[in-house]
Amino acid sequence: MAVLIDMTYNMGTIQFPKFKQAIENYDYDKAASEIMNSKYAKQVKGRANRNYMIMKYGKMYTKE
Repeated sequence: MAVLIDMTYNMGTIQFPKFKQAIENYDYDKAASEIMNSKYAKQVKGRANRNYMIMKYGKMYTKE
């Protein structure tokens, strides 16, 4: 939820159809990938990385 709030605050309405579909299907790995494959990620870099980590792992930082 925090990722969606942050992205909406930053961009307004989220316009990523594949991202939205992944969220609706509870496919958070795909949603995380869609964050990084977006124009948004190129524009906001650090914020996108943080949102990716939260979406993929459920927390801001992780060790793999």
